[in-house]
Amino acid sequence: MFKFKNASSSSSANGSKSSAGCLIPFGLIFFAAGLVITYFISSMIVENYQTRSWDKVAAEIVSAEVKVDRSADEDPFSLGVRFRYSVDGREFTSDTYSRVGRTSDSYEKLALRVKTLLAEDSAVAYVNPKDPAEAFLNPGSVWFGLTILFPLSFVVIGGGLAYWGFRSLKKTKKENAGGTVSISSSPTSSSKGATIGIVLGLIFAVVGLGMLYPLGIRPVALAQSAKNWIETPCKILWGKVRSHDSDDGTTYSVDIFYAYEFEGQKHRSNRYSFIGGSSGGYKGKRAIVDKFKKAKNPVCYVDPKLPERAVLKREMGWGALLGLIPVVFLLVGAGIAFASFKARAKALVGQPAGGEPSSYVQPLVSTTSSTGPRSVAAGERVLSPGKKRILSVFGLLIVALFWNGLVFGLLFREAWLNDGELFLKLFSIPFMLVGIGIVAGFFYTLLALFNPKPVLTLSPGEVTLGENASLKWTLKGSTGRIQRFRILVKGVERATYTRGTNTVTDEETFSTAVLVEKTQAMEMHEGGFEFKIPHDLMYSFKATSNEILWKLEVRGDIPFWPDLSDAYDITVHPPANS
Repeated sequence: MFKFKNASSSSSANGSKSSAGCLIPFGLIFFAAGLVITYFISSMIVENYQTRSWDKVAAEIVSAEVKVDRSADEDPFSLGVRFRYSVDGREFTSDTYSRVGRTSDSYEKLALRVKTLLAEDSAVAYVNPKDPAEAFLNPGSVWFGLTILFPLSFVVIGGGLAYWGFRSLKKTKKENAGGTVSISSSPTSSSKGATIGIVLGLIFAVVGLGMLYPLGIRPVALAQSAKNWIETPCKILWGKVRSHDSDDGTTYSVDIFYAYEFEGQKHRSNRYSFIGGSSGGYKGKRAIVDKFKKAKNPVCYVDPKLPERAVLKREMGWGALLGLIPVVFLLVGAGIAFASFKARAKALVGQPAGGEPSSYVQPLVSTTSSTGPRSVAAGERVLSPGKKRILSVFGLLIVALFWNGLVFGLLFREAWLNDGELFLKLFSIPFMLVGIGIVAGFFYTLLALFNPKPVLTLSPGEVTLGENASLKWTLKGSTGRIQRFRILVKGVERATYTRGTNTVTDEETFSTAVLVEKTQAMEMHEGGFEFKIPHDLMYSFKATSNEILWKLEVRGDIPFWPDLSDAYDITVHPPANS
C-alpha cells in the first residue's frame, strides 16, 4: 500500500536542498567576484576623478613619436611624448602622457595620437597641486565610470541567487519540522523573476551591441572603404609569427611591420588585415609571413584621407563571419528580455486564484502487486526518455562551445595571454567561471546519458481518480550500479494570485507517493503493479491563474555517478461519477 504525502516529504526536501546547494555557492562566487572588481574599478574611478581635479596648466609639446621595441614579445609600440609647462614662474618638463601605460600592439593607433598631439597649437597638462613636477596630458576618459555597471550586475545577480538559495534552505528546514506547508507560505514572485530575466537579457544584448562595432561593423566598413585605397609600394621591416601560449594550447598571429611613403611623407604600419586576433595553424601564418618577406615588390593599400592608415590584405574572406558572434549575443539577449517582459506583463494582469489554497486529505492508495506478465488494456501509453537525454547533451555542448569560444577565444586571450590590465583580468573571471560551470554541466549530462533507460507502460494512458491503473517498467541497461530504484507519482499545483500590489506565482507539490522502491538489482530490471490515485485529490487542470500537474518520476541512486532521474507528465481525469 502506498501513502500519498504532502510537500514536506523527504524527496521534496532533498530536491530543495540540492537546488539550494547549487544556488548558494554559485551565487556567492558571482557576488564575491563582482565585489572585488567593483572595488578595483571604484578605486580607479576615484583616482581618475582626483587627477581631473588637478590644476589645468597650458603646456607646449616638445616632441612626440612612436617608439618601437623590436625585442618585445607583446605590444612592441609605445607613445613617447615630452612637454613643458610653467607653475608659479617655474618651468617643468614631463614625459608622462598618462598614468596608464601607453604600449600597444597597433602602430597606427599611436601614430594617430602623435599626429593629434603635434597638430595642437597648445595642450593642457594636469598638474599635481602638491607636487608641480608631476603632470599628465591625459587623465583618462570620463566615460570610464560606466564600466562599474558590469561588476555591479554580478553583485546583484550573485546576491539574488545566494538569497534564493538560503531562502530555499530555510523553507526546507521549516517543512522538515513537520506539518503541511501551505502553498502561500513561501511564495516566489513571478514578476520579480521576470524582471531578473529582463535585466539578464538586456546585459546580454548590451554586451552583444558593444562587441558588434569592433568585431562586425568596423572591420566590414574598413574592408569596403579599402576597395578605394591607393596601392602603394612598401618595405618590410620585419616579419614574424607571434605565438601565444595558454593552458589550452598555442595560437599564432601574423606580425608584419612595414614602411611606406605617401605624398612625400614617410609612414609605418603593422596592420596585416582588418581582422585581428590569433588562432591555431602555425604553417598558414608562416606561409603568409614568408610570402611578404620574399616578395620583390610588396605593396600595401593606403587610405588617402588618412595616410597613417594602411593594410596589406584588404579582403576579409571567411573572417567576416566573426561579425556574427556579437549578433548572436544581441539576438539572444533581446529574445530573453522580450520573453521575460511578456511573462512579467502576463503575471501583472493575472487574476487572483480566489480563496485560500485547498488543503488535501492524505489517504492510503490500495495497490496490487503483479510479478508476471499480464494483458494490458487498450489505450496504453509508453513513456521513455527518447531523445530528451541526447538533446540535453547536444544543447549543453552548443552552449559550452559558443560561450567558451567567446570567453576563452576573445576575453581570455586579451586579458591573460596578451597580459591585459588587472581590471580586464578580474572582469574576465566571472565569465570564465560560468564557462567552466557549463562544461561541467555538459560532462555531467553526458555521463547521465549512459544511465539505464526506463521504459514505462501506463494503462490506461490517462488515469482517472479513484480507478485502478496499471504500470509496468523495464530498465534497459546495467541495473547493477543502482543502489536504490524508485518510481513516484506527484501532484503539483501552480497558482497565480494577487498579494497586495504584487502578483505572485507559487508552485508546490501537494501530494507525492512512492509507488515502488527496490534495492536488489534483480528486482529493478522489470516489474509491474496496479495503483489508483484517491478520488478526493485534484485532477489535471489548467486555467489562467491555476494549474494542476501530475507526473511520474523514475529515480535511481548511483554512487560516484550522476543519478538516474527522469520525469514524465501524465493526465489525471476527475472521477467518473463527478
